[in-house]
Amino acid sequence: MKSKFTIILLTIIFSFLGMSNVNGQSQWEQTSTPPGGSVWALETIGSNIFAGTASGGVYFSDDNGASWTQRNGAFPEMEVYSLAVNGTDIYAGTGASFGAGVYKSSDNGLNWTNITPSSMFMYSNVRCLAINDSHIYVGTSDEGIYMSALSGIDTESWSTFNTGLTNQNIRSLKIKESMIYAGTYGNGVWVSSTDSPDWDLTSATMPVDSDYIQAIDANGSTIFSGNISGLPVLYRSIDNGENWIESSTDIFNDKPVYAINHVGDHVL
Repeated sequence: MKSKFTIILLTIIFSFLGMSNVNGQSQWEQTSTPPGGSVWALETIGSNIFAGTASGGVYFSDDNGASWTQRNGAFPEMEVYSLAVNGTDIYAGTGASFGAGVYKSSDNGLNWTNITPSSMFMYSNVRCLAINDSHIYVGTSDEGIYMSALSGIDTESWSTFNTGLTNQNIRSLKIKESMIYAGTYGNGVWVSSTDSPDWDLTSATMPVDSDYIQAIDANGSTIFSGNISGLPVLYRSIDNGENWIESSTDIFNDKPVYAINHVGDHVL
């Protein structure tokens, strides 16, 4: 099972709907920052940090972000939108002018293997990745979701995972036990079993203009979702997505939520 990164490089910490407060005296220090443009994704393997960037591919740091090294192997111009880790393997989802793809590295990014689904359209940006003990799920901007077993993964091991999914512009994926949640661009949050695709819309209780879901996270029995359009932009569900509760604070009004994560009882 993929592990959450232990050092989180984000810009805001918040307490949300009864969760414990983070020490108000916490201080953030800017790292040297990867030189590859906007940072779209972060992951760790042990004490090594990986950053997926918009114009320079994957960057690697083993000193808490004090310095960064480009780790793109034979693909120096990778545009990386998503990263996921399984043990010592790291997966990168790419797109834009580089072309849609999924790449795997087992040596901390020194070398990458192209495992892109052979049927994937080259301009379908891979916006999100999710991994459980046995499978990887890939969310694209045009073709919905692909799934492959981790064992023996290659360009031909994928199948589409879209049954019932009417919006195939996928911006976020989150696995919670035996269920997988998908955030779409324009049609809210959907849920399916991880075993076989049978998608249902969960977010009918959200305002129509607040269903551009860029981020999903789960902490225990609670699911969080953040959108990038409309007000409010932050929700939680305590019944597996059947009902969504709006954020109780106006701190996020008109502030798009691009990432949600948690460490223990703290939501970031």
